[in-house]
Amino acid sequence: MTARLIPSMAAIAAACWLSSARAGELSCEASNLCANQRCIDGVCETLSTVFCPDDGDPCTIEFCDPSSGECSSVPKPCFDDNPCTTDTCNSATGDCVFTIDDGNSCDLSNPCASSVCSGGTCVPGTPVSSGTACTPDFPCLSGECNGMGFCVPQRPINELQDCGTGPCMRCESGICSRFTGSCNDDNLCTTGDTCDGEACVGTPVSCAPDDDLCTTEECNPFDGQCESYPTVCPPDGQCSTASCDPTIGCQTAPAEDGSECTDFNPCTNDECVAGECISTGFTTTASMAPAMSRRLMTLLSLALAAVAVAGIVRRSRG
Repeated sequence: MTARLIPSMAAIAAACWLSSARAGELSCEASNLCANQRCIDGVCETLSTVFCPDDGDPCTIEFCDPSSGECSSVPKPCFDDNPCTTDTCNSATGDCVFTIDDGNSCDLSNPCASSVCSGGTCVPGTPVSSGTACTPDFPCLSGECNGMGFCVPQRPINELQDCGTGPCMRCESGICSRFTGSCNDDNLCTTGDTCDGEACVGTPVSCAPDDDLCTTEECNPFDGQCESYPTVCPPDGQCSTASCDPTIGCQTAPAEDGSECTDFNPCTNDECVAGECISTGFTTTASMAPAMSRRLMTLLSLALAAVAVAGIVRRSRG
């Protein structure tokens, strides 16, 4: 009796893989393992995504981790931004529950009284002793707690103390006022700093250029001294090279033909030609030769072994 060979599942898988590879349907997005994406006619298409089933807990949220492709769950966020409540999730309904808890601590940032939770609200508590130093809302006045939970302005602080939001605001007779005159902008690369009524402004330090067009002379902000820094010559694009000549300055030239570049389409092969990034065709099996060759050999080996075993079994039964 003639032996009849029965194709194995491995042989069928190998044939399907070869067919899809020839069609150019290759994986084009390795960073998201939750999506099945393939190159089809030079375009990266999403064929399907991982579905994460409900774990049965209404207080969790299921999601797919793109780095592993595995489904996970995280607790459902329940937070009302109120320090005087305890926030939980109802395990039966999945609803967030905010329970008033006057035992919680809270902070009103009041230097003249403690803070306590009462009825789910943060309110002033016990006042501190009268005469306790505090900072009132007036930056040019000192303050003292009045024993009833309030900070009361007292007397002017030191004259000419900086106040407000800049070096050109100073205290004068208890009032924060703008002034003109010398100041310090905290920049070592400026001189003659002066308040112009709005801001502290200085004159930038001028650094004389040298004869080398491949250096730039600038003020070092750490010591205020002029120094020479190498000129950075940017290329015109991916397929360009840049260099600097001390007598001419920056120059660019086309990159060597065949140099690597990308049009940011993972489904095309790209290279530099005459200074331009050119797509030379859709991605083929050649671009993934090492990995795909190993996969092909494994599948074919399994297929051939399965076919051989199937043939032996059929002959022995015949």
